Amino acid sequence: MHSDNVVGLFKLVLLRGMFLSAVLPLWLRYVFSDLLSLVALIICKDKRIAVYDNLSLILNNPTISDVWRVFSEYGRYWADLPDMYKSILTAPKTYSGDPFPPPDLNFLGLTFHLGNFEVFGTLIHLQFNRKLNVVAERLKPDRLSNYFKTKRSLYHINTITHDDMRAVIKTLKRGNGLGILCDRVISGKGVEATLFGKKTTMPLNLVEYALRENIPVYISYCIKEGKELKIFCKKLDDSVDFKKAVKIITSTLENAVREYPYQWHLLSPI
Repeated sequence: MHSDNVVGLFKLVLLRGMFLSAVLPLWLRYVFSDLLSLVALIICKDKRIAVYDNLSLILNNPTISDVWRVFSEYGRYWADLPDMYKSILTAPKTYSGDPFPPPDLNFLGLTFHLGNFEVFGTLIHLQFNRKLNVVAERLKPDRLSNYFKTKRSLYHINTITHDDMRAVIKTLKRGNGLGILCDRVISGKGVEATLFGKKTTMPLNLVEYALRENIPVYISYCIKEGKELKIFCKKLDDSVDFKKAVKIITSTLENAVREYPYQWHLLSPI
């Protein structure tokens, strides 16, 4: 069996166990997620180095404790997920920037591996009774990919795999909302950008398409502080060209990550 499939099956077992743990109190789920995060910190050398290198762009001389906080926050994100729908409904929320959810039926939404984007699908459904389409990596094996799709649907999210560009473009052409994570390239194709002073590649090709087709573009992210959800939203001005749009997107990500470095759940190098 291919190594990706073996790792994928292991992830599937952990995820099923995490969702079954929803019957446990949250504090106990955090204990388990912290233990698993500690194991991951120890054995996943490549991810540990990637997190350290990413934090080095933000913090002066990050320590292993800083790296651990990212792993721990990421683990707690998964611990929150099984009953996140209920907490989204009851959590106090603070909004900043432009109105959220976007009032447009047809839009391209950009977010990052920051906080919890499942919140977006739930809030859009509550206000407009429609689903949010998102582009996500096609995971291996198919059972893992299908499991993610099923669980995301609980938050009124319809998942489109990153390699199905026909479905991605069709979604936008049909006048629907589409969300993408834009701080990690999956397919190897992207747009050159500067992030924290470092040249990198970001999957922003769809932004150029959306601007050309006059499709509204929004940048949004959601941070959790205690029980409170902090939601930021910014709509790009209609007159913005693609080059300026890239700068706005990168500066938004930089500002957010500097403020919440430990909730930047990017476990691969930028």
